[in-house]
Amino acid sequence: MRRHRVGVAASAAIATALVVATAVSLDYAAGEKLARGQAESRLREVERARAAETVERDKAVRHAAFAEGMLGSIDPAVAGEMDTTLMRFVLEGAAERVGADLGAHPEGEAAARTLIGRVYLAIGDAEAAAEHVDRALELRRSLFGAEHVETLAVRALAGQLAHQRGRYADAADELGKVAAGLEAALGPGHPDTLAAENQLGDALHELGRFEDARAVFSDVLSNSDPDDLATRFPHK
Repeated sequence: MRRHRVGVAASAAIATALVVATAVSLDYAAGEKLARGQAESRLREVERARAAETVERDKAVRHAAFAEGMLGSIDPAVAGEMDTTLMRFVLEGAAERVGADLGAHPEGEAAARTLIGRVYLAIGDAEAAAEHVDRALELRRSLFGAEHVETLAVRALAGQLAHQRGRYADAADELGKVAAGLEAALGPGHPDTLAAENQLGDALHELGRFEDARAVFSDVLSNSDPDDLATRFPHK
């Protein structure tokens, strides 16, 4: 009788264990299914977010390319001879698009504002240029650091801006640093290096530092193509 009770108890324990195991298994399966469903849902959300980000990035690239195509084709050497009223109309429209379309895309915004600032400088509007040059410089410093060639390009504009405002000492100081940075990064004969040195020479000349200006212009002459110099870097 006792043996029978032991057998019954053992059978009951086994049955209980099987029930518990089954319940745990079912609970695990349900949990796994839930986790899988959540993971799939999150994955779909991530894919949608990535797709939306790609669309926005492509949109920013197209807008930046549009601004570059529209403004980059304007030769700064002749922009001052164009109808400034029309030029300002075009630039103001471009600036509005930059603010609306590229605010969340700092690289595109920096590129567009650099172009706008350059053309404003070309038509002699230093105050309008300052807003865009300052913003482009802020963005590129944040993105690349102060000595990256993309930042140096905007710093060169900042030097030109100081020159146009009559702050020749500030212009010479900044353009000297820019020219040295570009020479180190790109070489002494690169067009960007030569342009910065030419602008530095102009600032030194305005300060009455004629020997320093002469040395800078001599470097430009020795490192450039004589046939190209007069058209690329005209003196004023």
